Amino acid sequence: MRKLNKKGTHVGIILSFLIFVTFLAFLYSITQPATRMSRDKLDLLDYLKVELENKFSGDLTTVIISFSEQELQTCVKFSSFDEELEGLGAIVKRVDIQEGAEIESKIQSKVEENGDTIISRGEQTSEKLKFYYSKWFGIGAACPNPTTLKEDTDYSIELYRITNEIFGPAIINISQEINASQEYYEELKKELGVSLDDNFGFVFFDENKNIITQAGEEDVSLDVYAEEIPIQYIDNEANINPGFLSIRVW
Repeated sequence: MRKLNKKGTHVGIILSFLIFVTFLAFLYSITQPATRMSRDKLDLLDYLKVELENKFSGDLTTVIISFSEQELQTCVKFSSFDEELEGLGAIVKRVDIQEGAEIESKIQSKVEENGDTIISRGEQTSEKLKFYYSKWFGIGAACPNPTTLKEDTDYSIELYRITNEIFGPAIINISQEINASQEYYEELKKELGVSLDDNFGFVFFDENKNIITQAGEEDVSLDVYAEEIPIQYIDNEANINPGFLSIRVW
């Protein structure tokens, strides 16, 4: 009767197990850097979603006034509603009510250095005006010889509100700066806290997924990590619009 060499069998099993463990360790050493890089890029993507939205955002001040009497003057001036509005641009709209719907129509406006707002109302008048102030709005042109109106005498303020909004003109301006200047892009990365080894870009779409503007990611051969988020933005006419922002990192 032949005896089995149990010692040899045990050695073989242990050796096979060591080979298997070594193989797993080799696979781990290969895949771990890629896994860690993917996680880092996804973390950066989440970070930039917040930081870029903050970068594209700013104060929108809304002021609604109602006239004490129907003013006949077509060129009028309002004293500054707030010193914080000095140096900002303004969009001013008539507010008319027709069949239960609010109809807004833009009128010419200009904000002076002292914060006074001059408007040209044209031949039409309205019982209410709605003012929108932001650094992203144009300064406009003044009409000649405006009549200065006084608060509480000629008009009263119904609403004064400051909200934080995403501005389409801000997204467009920053994308143009990035595309035009590598130096601006590098400074922006420092401002946002993005490392030298990381890069980012973005695409700004309207509600129909038409591209409004985009920055970065030209001829990128590396893996790109992207996420598209819905946004609500203010355009250069003070209108609220839906859109999408696709943020990308590599």
